[in-house]
Amino acid sequence: VLFRIDEHNRNPNNTFYLRFSDISMLTPEQYKMRLGVRQSISRYNSTGFVAPAGFKAPESVDWRELGAVARVKDQGGCGSCWAFATVGSLEGQHAIQKKTRLVELSEKNLVDCANQTWGNFGCGGGWPTNAYKYIGQNGGIDTEESYPYV
Repeated sequence: VLFRIDEHNRNPNNTFYLRFSDISMLTPEQYKMRLGVRQSISRYNSTGFVAPAGFKAPESVDWRELGAVARVKDQGGCGSCWAFATVGSLEGQHAIQKKTRLVELSEKNLVDCANQTWGNFGCGGGWPTNAYKYIGQNGGIDTEESYPYV
């Protein structure tokens, strides 16, 4: 593995570097514990997207270039991927719809407050759909600055 990384990084034609990370150092058992579970979406009443008349989608969009993607974050050993997924989607949507800079929102707010009452279990797992309900009924969510993930 080290040889492959070194060989890749020495190639001047590559546009990115490889390195070890917190995740790459996990054992297979530790990695599997972070994968979570899949939720069936069949129980939700939803309709597909119907484009307005005359709508033409661009061939591609890079939301990073438009400032709608936050920095890379780390949930650590906590099973809070549901909170990170919820917050990531809201941060981007807010920046896009309000045509403003991205404001980082608080995953920790969801882990602590969108709890079992809402069908979530903090670091034990949860669902973005339940977190959205909490945010809607709570009147919003804290910012990362006011309620940091520590």
